[in-house]
Amino acid sequence: LVLRTPVKPGWSFAELLEHTREVDLAALAHAEVPFEWLVEELAPARSTAHAPLFQVLLVFQNFAPAGFELPGLTVEAIQADLPVAKFDLQATFVERTGPDNAPAGMDAEFTYATDLFDQATIRAFADRFTRILETVTTDPTTPIGDIEILDTAERELVLEAWNDTGRAVQAGATLVSLFEAQVAATPDAVAVSFEGAVWTYGEFAVRVHRLARLLISLGVGPESLVAVDMRRSPDLLVGLYAVVEAGGGYVPIDPDQPAERTAHILRTAAPVCVLTTGRDCVEVPGDIAVLDLATVDLTRFDASAVSDADRLPVSPENTAYVIFTSGSTGVPKGVALTHRATVHQLAWAQARYRLDGS
Repeated sequence: LVLRTPVKPGWSFAELLEHTREVDLAALAHAEVPFEWLVEELAPARSTAHAPLFQVLLVFQNFAPAGFELPGLTVEAIQADLPVAKFDLQATFVERTGPDNAPAGMDAEFTYATDLFDQATIRAFADRFTRILETVTTDPTTPIGDIEILDTAERELVLEAWNDTGRAVQAGATLVSLFEAQVAATPDAVAVSFEGAVWTYGEFAVRVHRLARLLISLGVGPESLVAVDMRRSPDLLVGLYAVVEAGGGYVPIDPDQPAERTAHILRTAAPVCVLTTGRDCVEVPGDIAVLDLATVDLTRFDASAVSDADRLPVSPENTAYVIFTSGSTGVPKGVALTHRATVHQLAWAQARYRLDGS
């Protein structure tokens, strides 16, 4: 039976257990429906990589061993070991009984696809599952959202090693100030390398500064947005950095996504303009200006760094970019990040991945 059980963190384990019982009994009332018919009716996207409808199987063996006795003949069942995973993950539980048929605990076994999991991961699953069982059998009223799944070492790893994002950064730093400082420090170092094209920081900055000045002339500044509709390329980087240099926030657009999604993002973000190239351009609704970086003439703009005299000052609290969610639960929503948040993310990434700052 394929079961779907909602889990609300505020429920006690006893409440979850009762709700799960109701779900299971309702499903068992339709146990005669063939699985193949259910798949045909639901018509999920099929894949040879996994079973349809579910990838995790729970097997609970609570039947007494079948006995077979004949005079003068001893018969013993032998379990056939077939170590082949039919699903991504299968948990099998078998009840044990003592000589007087009294409960004597359970044996548990995990069978898993080695393409997805390794032994250490599954062992960690088992340890966490055991911790859950110990908690809920001690106090069934415990809210399931409060159950401690990780052990001490894992908790320290998550909180201190992976998510210790606090890093010292320069007061008042913005993406603009960090970029200009890097250009000034290493103008001849390689900044961009892509399919044979190589730009130094100095060469890259010239393109960024000129495009930023064009954007400023169109009204781009702090708290205004510019959509960047380009596939991976040097032009994409120029566009992103130029928007930030002009003081605005960029909104990345995937040229290959559905037109309806693009139209929704553009209507919601209301950008000053859309940066694109001839090979990436998508249909833009309304009267939003479109700049084709493959054809626009930037040579008439000054190549020097943009200063606060050229546009309104950029502060750490200004929006640096807006990312729209996948929309998997409905309509995509925009999430804005400030220069301050992004600078801290970069500082953490430098420390986490031991980057040299370039």
